[in-house]
Amino acid sequence: MRSLFQFIFIVVVVAAEFATAADAQPRMSPPSAGYIFDPEARSIRSILGSPGASVIGPSLDLGIPVASSVISPRQDFAILVGAENADVRVLQLQPDNFRIQVLPQSAPAPRLVTMSPSGRAVGLYYSESPAKLQVFAHLSQAPLLAHEINLDSLTGDLLAAAISDDGEAVLFLTGDRENSSTWLSYAGTNPIRLQSIPSISVMAFQSDGYDVAMATRDGQVFSLRNLVTSPDLQTLWSQNDRTSDPVAVRFSREGTRVYLVTRQGMTASLGVETEGATFVDCGCHPSGLFSLNSGTMIRLNEISDGPLKLLDIANPEPRIWFVPALLPEAGAAGGAQ
Repeated sequence: MRSLFQFIFIVVVVAAEFATAADAQPRMSPPSAGYIFDPEARSIRSILGSPGASVIGPSLDLGIPVASSVISPRQDFAILVGAENADVRVLQLQPDNFRIQVLPQSAPAPRLVTMSPSGRAVGLYYSESPAKLQVFAHLSQAPLLAHEINLDSLTGDLLAAAISDDGEAVLFLTGDRENSSTWLSYAGTNPIRLQSIPSISVMAFQSDGYDVAMATRDGQVFSLRNLVTSPDLQTLWSQNDRTSDPVAVRFSREGTRVYLVTRQGMTASLGVETEGATFVDCGCHPSGLFSLNSGTMIRLNEISDGPLKLLDIANPEPRIWFVPALLPEAGAAGGAQ
């Protein structure tokens, strides 16, 4: 009964916030924890409130239908691919000023959009021959086409790409889930294969640097230091069922920890300089590790997968929060697990 009363209390609190916002002049809104793409609405929605009292807000009126979107880790802009003409646009996510502009010199209909750890660089992949990756730097205010990398020399299907914050270093994974190859392009050069790297499933750069977190399908986790100058591969975690079949990997902002999430819903927090690991099951079907506004909250799944699950990394022992599944025109309060 206590849990039920707590839930009802939170619902009332959140409803009061919305009522106050509707009546106030000028209009106020609950704080936004971040944004998420809604493929059914073909638009973007806010995640409103704070952990324990969160809702999914109404879709933004963008003026155009959107086929796909990738939101910056800083939650300050989004890359949109239009549903009608497949043009690539930049949406500035400033409160009460959602400005959209076409990304200059971008080709339409990219097959893959990848962002750097802080969102200052964006890569657009096109599979049609000649296959290429357009690299844009200085996002989001002054986007510039920095490089156009020819990918015809890659062997096998492109599985994933990772890009550094300055847009100069790009890693590519090709092959399949059982046997992949890793390639490096620096300063727009044709990619070269990194022979000493094991078969990797997921990878990500550290913010403002060239260190890379990597994980294999069987659960090994690595830190690749100084990728461009003097690569040094260090093992952070040996083969293990709790880290096998990873969906995504990333560094903490300070680079002191590596976070990983698996298809089974297990999240791992691993020390980079010190030994030690903590694990928590999200009880969800993860699609990645997506930063929200606070920097200490990471979204794990999509709006179509039921309740949103958020990984809270503010404390040494991570925990899972949830935002209830989207309801027509309104949501309900969230809580902790």
